Amino acid sequence: MSRNEFSYLIASYARRAKQLGANAVNIVSYYRKVETSSTTDFEYHSGAVIAAFALKDEFVMLVDE
Repeated sequence: MSRNEFSYLIASYARRAKQLGANAVNIVSYYRKVETSSTTDFEYHSGAVIAAFALKDEFVMLVDE
């Protein structure tokens, strides 16, 4: 995935969060039903024909106290 594609993906999460009235998105890698959470990395698998990754998201509303 190129940097531009990744930027577009993150922007689409921001647009969807705004539509849902959320102000944050919790995103984790989700491969073979195993969640991997990291603030800097995501799990990526490369095969002979394709390369893929899966993300699982949760839109949330964070409240300042």
